[in-house]
Amino acid sequence: AIRYLLPPMVFLCIFAMVASGRLSMIVSSWKIAAITIGTVFAYTAAVFAFTCARFRVSPRRLFSDVFPAALIGFTTSSPLAGLPQETLTLKRRFGVNADFADFSASLALPVSSFGYYTELAVMMVSMAGYYGMAMPLEWLVAAVVLVAVAGLSTPPFPGTSGIVMGLLLAQLGIPAECVGLLIAIDMGVDYFSCFGNAIIRLCLIRNVAAGFGGTK
Repeated sequence: AIRYLLPPMVFLCIFAMVASGRLSMIVSSWKIAAITIGTVFAYTAAVFAFTCARFRVSPRRLFSDVFPAALIGFTTSSPLAGLPQETLTLKRRFGVNADFADFSASLALPVSSFGYYTELAVMMVSMAGYYGMAMPLEWLVAAVVLVAVAGLSTPPFPGTSGIVMGLLLAQLGIPAECVGLLIAIDMGVDYFSCFGNAIIRLCLIRNVAAGFGGTK
């Protein structure tokens, strides 16, 4: 039902922003998407490079190993859809023990969704700055806590992040009219975010497994 309700909700929110003379916010929304995607891929590149150096594997080889799972995340924008492929990669490509791979892959879904956490943080700060809201230390602390709780509690399905995002913005006093715009941005950013998150998860689990003796 969510996928049928989101499009009209997004349209109404954006229409309200245009009618109220806030067209500049919509035009400049590409900056939010660019910052989010850039940050996600910067972190992905750092984790990827560390993994290559630690296991002395070429970037080309490691990328070919993680690409199938990352591609599923990119095409579906759902971290859950690529879970079977991620566990298969851990077992067959990285030599992670079956029990460790099954347990860690499921556990890492909410914890390692760096793209989603980044997206929430960038959107909150951007919207608060646009509306001229004060961001004292207590507001920033509350934002960090809420992002952590929201990130851990969001089900790994497409469309659910929009609902959580609306609740999160309301708690921080950000006007509800911008929720539709942020959901629209999320729909595009989520594909890239899921692509990077899949690579991050596989690399992190491989590193953790090697440190705790979870490899064959």
